[in-house]
Parts: sequence; C-alpha cells; structure tokens
Amino acid sequence: VDLQKFAFLNRRELKRPLRLICVANLIDLKGQDLLIDAAKRLKEKGINCLLTLVGSGPNEQKLKAQAEKSGIAENVTFTGSLPYEKTASKLKDNDIFIMPSYYEAFGCVYLEAMSSGLITVGVKNQGIDEIIKDGENGFLAEPKSVSSIVSAIERISEMPPEQVSAVSENANKTVRSYTWDNSAKQLINVYKKTLGGKN
Repeated sequence: VDLQKFAFLNRRELKRPLRLICVANLIDLKGQDLLIDAAKRLKEKGINCLLTLVGSGPNEQKLKAQAEKSGIAENVTFTGSLPYEKTASKLKDNDIFIMPSYYEAFGCVYLEAMSSGLITVGVKNQGIDEIIKDGENGFLAEPKSVSSIVSAIERISEMPPEQVSAVSENANKTVRSYTWDNSAKQLINVYKKTLGGKN
C-alpha cells in the first residue's frame, strides 16, 4: 500500500447521513446488490446512508434499476471507473468502506481504505479476516448476508466518537506492515532464510 497516496485521516466522528463506499468492478462476484439491499433496510430502520459505488462493469444498469426500485436511487452514486488518484480522493470523502465480495482472495483495496482511516467492513472467510479483527480495526460480516451487513453498519453507527477514532487509528496501524517497503524487506528476509542466512 502506498501510504502517501492513501494518507491517513482519522475519523473522529461519522458524518450523517453515513457515507459508505465500495470500490470494485460491477460484477456479480463483488456483491454490490447486497449493499443496495442493506442501504434500503438501514433507511427503513431510520439510518440514512449515502452509498458510492466506484467501478464499472456489466451490472451497472441492473444495479441502478435495483436502487430505483428500492426507493434509494437518490442515495446511490455510480462514479464509473476512476484513476488511482481519484479513487484515493473518493475514499477520503467517505467514512465506511465495504466490499461484500462472494469471493476475494485478498483485496488490496481493503488495505488502501484502512490506510486512509476508513472504518472498513470485510467478509468472513475471504482472507481479509486474517487482517481485520472485528470491532478492533474494522468489522466483519457473514458472506452473502444482507442482515449481517446491516448489523455491522448499525454497530458502526452507534459507536461514540472515541471508538470511531480508535478503530480508524488501529486500521491505519495495521496497514503499516503492508507497505511496499515492508513487503520488500519481508521478501528479502525470506530469501536470506532460504539461502541459509547468506548475503
């Protein structure tokens, strides 16, 4: 992760309505349909959200129609694909990152969101649960579960400012071991061990 591009901004409190963002191709595998359903349910519970979907793909029109049918079209923004720098800027404009993929070996975008200080929601059993510790440096939802996503967002919504700040700070600290420099150092150490400590 490039810590300069995805610079840390501590979320001391959450904006209202809640600002959620997902950065992913608009395909079935990424689960944006679950987010639209979750945003609808949250609205019914009195928790308003602004959802930004960054990315392009074959599901764009289907997702727009879903948002329209759900009565939350005015709360869902589709940006299309964005360059790297603009994606970093969009992350800063939001407070909660969530990508409810059906399968994700290890999404680098999770780390970019955490580096930026966003409260990040990952999915259990998708690799990211090795990084995100529920309630400490982010939150975890059950796979393919709208109700679990809603529950995670409700938990985040109810956090006092000091907890928001702590989770944001912990997320950034976690990511520091995944910078390009640290990854290179870890790789060098693996080579050294493999070569029996020879330089």
